Amino acid sequence: AFTGVISIGLAIVISFGLSSAAGFFLTPVTNVLPFILIGIGVDDMFVLVSELERQPKSLSVEEKIARTMGHAGVSITITSLTDVLAFALGATTTLPALKSFCVFAVFGILGDFLMQITFFGAVMVFDARRIKQNRADCLCCLRLSMDKGPGPCGSTGCCYGKFMKEEGVLRSIIERYYSRFLSRKWVKIMTLILFPALFGVCIWGATNLKQDFSFRFFVPGDSYLLDVFDVGDIYFAEQGQPLNIVTEGDSWTLSEVQAAYIGYSSTINQSPFVKNDSVSNWMEGMYDWLDGRATVTICVTNDFNTTIKGWTVLGTCTDGKRIRRNVPPINGYLTDEVDFYEMLEAYLAQRASVNGNLVRDENNTVPFTTIPRIKAGRITATLKNLPTADTQVAAMVALRNITDTAPSSMGYTYPYNFEFLYFEQYAVIEHEAIVNVVLAISAVALISFVMIGNLIGALYVVLCIVMIDIDLLGLMWFTGVTINSVSVVNIVLAIGLAVDYW
Repeated sequence: AFTGVISIGLAIVISFGLSSAAGFFLTPVTNVLPFILIGIGVDDMFVLVSELERQPKSLSVEEKIARTMGHAGVSITITSLTDVLAFALGATTTLPALKSFCVFAVFGILGDFLMQITFFGAVMVFDARRIKQNRADCLCCLRLSMDKGPGPCGSTGCCYGKFMKEEGVLRSIIERYYSRFLSRKWVKIMTLILFPALFGVCIWGATNLKQDFSFRFFVPGDSYLLDVFDVGDIYFAEQGQPLNIVTEGDSWTLSEVQAAYIGYSSTINQSPFVKNDSVSNWMEGMYDWLDGRATVTICVTNDFNTTIKGWTVLGTCTDGKRIRRNVPPINGYLTDEVDFYEMLEAYLAQRASVNGNLVRDENNTVPFTTIPRIKAGRITATLKNLPTADTQVAAMVALRNITDTAPSSMGYTYPYNFEFLYFEQYAVIEHEAIVNVVLAISAVALISFVMIGNLIGALYVVLCIVMIDIDLLGLMWFTGVTINSVSVVNIVLAIGLAVDYW
């Protein structure tokens, strides 16, 4: 038992070592993998030991090990190959967390299988020889009598001479009582009634599953953070998330870019997912500020040709630059680069908070000035309260459709909100869940048909796996578990675990 646990520990080291070396990252979901590998490893270990115990004592150690590996070894090979293939197909998902988990699981199950048939198998040889020589398991240097009298550890202790029984206690209970109980006619009738009924109810429950995600799922029940969430739900339930429409580009002085950028204000404001009058457009604000102003006084360098532009020099700035007068356009846009950026600087001097909506390139200045050009700008707004995953995905898609209409000369334009990280999950999770479950069951079917060699038997195995997963989905709905990245990982994991109980 001790060496079996060691082999499982080595498998965990193999899993984390090879996966990390391959460049896959550790996630909170992956942290549950050691417990899964312990379950699979202990199951394989007991299968091997149980088969060894069933061998007649009259056989040689070599014959016992050969028969054990010939029967139990094939069993754990089939289940391990099925698990590995199921998780390998799961690694094709687009969800990074699930992909990483599946890769860790593939290396872990392979490592566990190799440790069981090599390291643990070798230990079973030594243990079988110990038993053959009638040596104590806790102190192998002692050769004991097979008499049933009291031994060094007592009449039932670890050093008792009778080391291996022909029939274990658990096997005796299952064979003598449980199997006979299942063979009773009324038990068979109840089984044929109850299990199809459970299956039907779980099918109905599975059809009602919804996708959802909440930070509450990962907070302990006694954490003060839950009180913070409760306060937010009570007093700020209708307060939506901030929205940013980000544009990365350097063509801000083109009239078509300015027209499209200012037009975003009304388009976004008309979206059913954005709060009314919550849109703030820095460019629109600049033109509103300029509108109706007779003059705007700014400074340019002395080598700037004011005669060609028709500007009147009013005086000299304190830093030696000349002051000029500019009348803002009434029916047009500031398409001259110096005009645009000088007016922007004058506007920002009066509205300093707008600076937070612009990213400037300090190494790329406007000619004849020291004004840095704009690298990116954002329009801000506030989303309405989006209570369900469906409305959240619909809002994200609708806003992306709006930004997709931007002219190519504007640059890369996209909507952003931190919650979009989770909305992206909702957009693909149902498809990914279906694909991964189908792939995992296909892997079970393939290995079953190839390794079992019996079509009817393989079909029964696949049918049982399908029923187990549907029952699992139905019970998820009854217990309030929703579809999200964490539950999808566990659904795929359940298929692998179910295979181990063929």
